[in-house]
Amino acid sequence: MVTSDWHIPFVNWDLVDLLGTVAREYGVRTLAVIGDFWDCDNFSKFTRLTNTGNFADECSEVGGMLRHLTSIFDEIDISRGNHEKRWLDILGGKTTIQQLYDMSRVTEGYRLTLDDNITLCQNGEKWLLCHPKTYRQTPLSVARDLAAVHGTHIYCGHGHQFAQGRDRSGKYHLLDGGGLFDKNALDYLRETTTHPETVPGFYLIQDNTPIPFTIKEAA
Repeated sequence: MVTSDWHIPFVNWDLVDLLGTVAREYGVRTLAVIGDFWDCDNFSKFTRLTNTGNFADECSEVGGMLRHLTSIFDEIDISRGNHEKRWLDILGGKTTIQQLYDMSRVTEGYRLTLDDNITLCQNGEKWLLCHPKTYRQTPLSVARDLAAVHGTHIYCGHGHQFAQGRDRSGKYHLLDGGGLFDKNALDYLRETTTHPETVPGFYLIQDNTPIPFTIKEAA
């Protein structure tokens, strides 16, 4: 199972429940979280329009979610996103991603990397699961360029778009990862922009075939 952009505490619990249901139905015991598991907007340089609460509450919420996920999955791999980097930046790099997660009071049952990516190998084929710094409004355009550079299947977090396709050669899968965020909690949806619609969701990658999962929202 591959996910990104949870933005805890602004998480979509319907999608979290769906994640557990899919894991049980498909017998999936491995989860990848590709950045922005935390929101860390208390450390943002941008003004928030909505109430972020306090950071102690966010630490508690992350801990609760980790305990929930470790009860479902045997293996959980987590990489850094730009929101976790906010916490690292404001402390001038004098701390580590592990110290951030230690504040959740859950220190076992998952693996961390400071990198913004994780490599998945499935049936001899490679996937780059990443949370790139680059953002573009055109769906799959970042993933398409990354496939050209790395010569592999690509999953991209960060963009909050949910789309899949193929690279220019037709050989590699391209995925925009959506996220498990509550889109109603995202500040920029209160602004009039040309950004494409955000769509939460996640993927099961089975035998190198991506299977998308999302939920219908009320009109």
